Amino acid sequence: MKKVLLLLFMLTIGLALTACSQSNDASAEQKEEKKASEKKEETTKDKTENKTDEEVHKIGETFKAMNTNFSVNKIYTAQKGEYKVKLSEEKERSLQKNEEFLIAEVTIENKGEKSIDYSILGFELKDGKDKTILPNIVSTPDIDTYIQAGNLASDKKVTGTISFVVPKGEKDLTLVYKPSFFDLTKEENIHYLITLR
Repeated sequence: MKKVLLLLFMLTIGLALTACSQSNDASAEQKEEKKASEKKEETTKDKTENKTDEEVHKIGETFKAMNTNFSVNKIYTAQKGEYKVKLSEEKERSLQKNEEFLIAEVTIENKGEKSIDYSILGFELKDGKDKTILPNIVSTPDIDTYIQAGNLASDKKVTGTISFVVPKGEKDLTLVYKPSFFDLTKEENIHYLITLR
């Protein structure tokens, strides 16, 4: 009789442990499924937040970019001067022998009903290896034409320059224009590409 009771006791414990193990396995599976689902949502969210316009534009072309008309009027280079990429830099850097300034003259026209903000922070440059080059906050070669940050009323436009330090003779460069950079009400952040070289 004791053996039967002991056997029943062992069976009960075995069944309880098996049930707990299956429960833990199920909850582990649910956690993994939840993680995979969250990762998929995050990836989808990133894709919708950072879209790129399907067309690559050219110098001299005016195109509609969200509530603006935008164009790169011309580009030119400078072989010497000083610059800052960040405001936090204490002093300006000097251009090196293997570098040059690439300066793009751009026009932004507000075609929307409300005023918009603009700044060089709405731009970046991509090289042939998809490396990002940030615009100069300060650049001596275009100090008089440099596009200042500001607010643009409806039907008004602004023209100015943005400069970047690039390797001398770099051939494959694309300007990225992000008109929604300062508009936090926009759900989509569409980037527009302009081939510079």
